[in-house]
Amino acid sequence: MMALRKVWSMGKRFLFGSRGWMIQYSAEIFLKSVSFRPCSGKCGSEDREPSENGNLLNNLLTMGVDIDLARRRQPGVFNRVGTNEQELRTFLLSKGASDKVIGSIISRYPRAITRTPEGLSKRWELWRKIMASDLEIVNILERSPESFFRSNNNLNLENNIKFLCSVGLTNKCLCRLLTRAPRTFSNSLNLNKQMVEFLQEIGVSLGHNDPTDFVRKIISKNPSILTQSTKRVKANIEFLQSTFNLNTEGLLLLICGPGAGILDLSNDCTKRNYANIQEKLLSLGCTDEEDALSS
Repeated sequence: MMALRKVWSMGKRFLFGSRGWMIQYSAEIFLKSVSFRPCSGKCGSEDREPSENGNLLNNLLTMGVDIDLARRRQPGVFNRVGTNEQELRTFLLSKGASDKVIGSIISRYPRAITRTPEGLSKRWELWRKIMASDLEIVNILERSPESFFRSNNNLNLENNIKFLCSVGLTNKCLCRLLTRAPRTFSNSLNLNKQMVEFLQEIGVSLGHNDPTDFVRKIISKNPSILTQSTKRVKANIEFLQSTFNLNTEGLLLLICGPGAGILDLSNDCTKRNYANIQEKLLSLGCTDEEDALSS
């Protein structure tokens, strides 16, 4: 009996005295089993970075594209499987662009290679209604490829051109919009209509006898105005009127002339610039009255 108790006591000390070792060993086995567990497909897809299209890279290098510049501009293009760089090159060559110009266009706006030949032809046709020649369009693309390739919504472009022509904008003015404020034609038609209607209302409120002519004058002097919000333009008009204590006639003359150029600035920027000018004039010894007159 004593022998049995001794054996039991020894066994208990062995089992429970080594409890820490057993737990540690079990934990190690468990962790190893987890670490070697195959990761699910979802996990792998999240950790893996998309690879670049090797054939596309080779094609672009052959075309003289600055790959580093293009990567900085729009890196996602290089992961695409289906692109139209060869079709784009053929299309632009047919319009008079050189290989050097084509390489420069793609380097600065790589997304151009995602446009389809059909979409390019339609967009070119719409631009040619405004521009005098294919070469003129090529020159614009060389300076600002985004203006042509930023959007592929040709129906929206066509509707905006028709609307702006109905407002009385000349081809010369439309050309300036395409080159200096191409986002105008990426706006929805309703957005452009809202700004034109807002400007017409401003013209009427200031006593202009031809609201449409008022709109033409503003847009011709400030092509970027259609890309701004009516709230911003309204705030700047109110600032000009209150700051210079203008009546409606004086305000009308100002915003139809040199004041048109600041209507699309942020209101904070307008106020800050005015404060800086005022401070500069005062530092030169101008009185408040002289400052107001010079402004």
